[in-house]
Amino acid sequence: MRMKVAVLVADGFEQAEMARPVRRLRREGAEVKIVSLEPGHIVGMNLMWRASRLRVDATVLDAEADQFDALLLPGGYFSPDTLRQNQAALALVRDFERAQKPIAMIGRAPWLLISAGLTRGRQLAAWPGIADDVRNAGATWVDRTVVHDQNWISSRSAKDLRQFNDALVAHLAGYAARRVAPSAVSTATDTDTGTDTATADAPRRRRLGLASLRSLVALAASAATAASAVAARRAWLRREATARR
Repeated sequence: MRMKVAVLVADGFEQAEMARPVRRLRREGAEVKIVSLEPGHIVGMNLMWRASRLRVDATVLDAEADQFDALLLPGGYFSPDTLRQNQAALALVRDFERAQKPIAMIGRAPWLLISAGLTRGRQLAAWPGIADDVRNAGATWVDRTVVHDQNWISSRSAKDLRQFNDALVAHLAGYAARRVAPSAVSTATDTDTGTDTATADAPRRRRLGLASLRSLVALAASAATAASAVAARRAWLRREATARR
């Protein structure tokens, strides 16, 4: 899975809801970056007890949605509540949603989506303690291990992490496939029969598409270099002819 995932967290994130999805994503080949409010380190929690420190890779002022393929929002007692009060964090979440990139959330993380004004008409799972917050924001709280709603995937708590991680990987893989397919495959029509001939060799077209594009770019660069050399040679010959006169 060649994807870049932003994990938006602040001090007081739930350790398991961050560490286990991140570990699974990295095992699947994704590049994961920790985004927070300030540079340096933040501290997680195991329920109400202090957990490990986590190095921050980028701040909400530096990170941009177009630098990533997906957004992961772990929960916790404190991290989501801190982030929802920060306008830069909310703007980043809105940018991911505007681009319709995958957003995965668990526990109390939907607080960010609520404060960002994005939940009306949506369905999601969340920690039962914030079910009323979800409903009051115009969304439907669903008491299931995993809920899919368009580009969102959500779960209730760390108890759902095994199913959440499996669904997260599948969700991102599906997104990656949908993103590549339209640009890599063109539909051809047989001139004699009028039938679609792209379906059978679509996998081969996808494999060759990028290689062909790179070859064309290299060929164009070579042609441009050759043309420049010819023009320079002609200019030199004209100067020499003028000088002999």
